[in-house]
Amino acid sequence: MVSVKTYDPSSSGKLKAFYRTPSRIPKGSKVELYETDGKVLFYTLVKEEGVVGKVPDDVKAEIDALERRKVTLGKTAKSDREALAVNQALMNELRGMDLAKLREGRKAEEAELKALKAQLKTLKKERTAEAKELIKLQNDIRRISEMRRVISVEVAGSRPVKDVPGVTAPINAHLRELGIRTVGELTKTQPEKIRKTRVLTLAKLGN
Repeated sequence: MVSVKTYDPSSSGKLKAFYRTPSRIPKGSKVELYETDGKVLFYTLVKEEGVVGKVPDDVKAEIDALERRKVTLGKTAKSDREALAVNQALMNELRGMDLAKLREGRKAEEAELKALKAQLKTLKKERTAEAKELIKLQNDIRRISEMRRVISVEVAGSRPVKDVPGVTAPINAHLRELGIRTVGELTKTQPEKIRKTRVLTLAKLGN
């Protein structure tokens, strides 16, 4: 302890010194006490002019550790900044490459879509033409079928009635008496007429 002084409330400098007072007094330090009414209020450390106080070993060790930490952090920060710059450059390059690839891919897809649309349009035209051709073929087939039917009827009608299955020689002779010589003439004759004349003929034969 260097001295004991009476605390002056009007002195702002001493109040600031009070707030700067350390909670632990380093070994070998000199202090000034401030009191009022015989009671110590606080103390302040006294700096000795021209004398440099010895820094405690623990404080010195802590300061050295902080200095080393500062150097390490500086190197780490520099390394991190450099790495960040490299990564940013790579990201920019990749972003540019990806964008170029996307544009190329989009252009290729648009070209492919255009080609597909053209093919679809061509297929639709071909399908329409094929549908028209199919309708024409169906009409031709129906016309040919009708012609075959007519020709078949005409051919069958011109055949001798004796060629009809079940027409025996007596029946053929009876039909000829009626003037029926072809299948066509037979189909035009009413069955009742044939039966009636057949009964009359049989009756005559019985007499």
